[in-house]
Amino acid sequence: MSIQNINASDRISYNRLYDGDTLILRTLNSTYQFTLTDISAKRGILSGGAIRGMAVTAILLNHFELFTGAQIRFQIPSSGDCISMTTSEVKSLQLIEGTENVSLDFYPTIQVTHQTAGFLY
Repeated sequence: MSIQNINASDRISYNRLYDGDTLILRTLNSTYQFTLTDISAKRGILSGGAIRGMAVTAILLNHFELFTGAQIRFQIPSSGDCISMTTSEVKSLQLIEGTENVSLDFYPTIQVTHQTAGFLY
């Protein structure tokens, strides 16, 4: 496993990411963790920040690359709909390269519905 701190001038392009990699996104007030389960769909498990100690399946919506200073957008599938979530400005990025496949069964996920998603808005 390799941990890389991404400098302010660096960008993480999607062609550098693989299934099992984890992105640590730090904003002014929150830290998010996004572990990729399907890089071709930009799908993974999101926890931290507004998710408040839980984990949800999410899709990364940013185009092409991630970098400090950007806001990161996610789409969270819920029953019959999708919820969008945007972080505040990212102050630092860290890439933890995975070495094995990630299973959704490993994470304690929640089912997001309109009743449970109020904290995401």
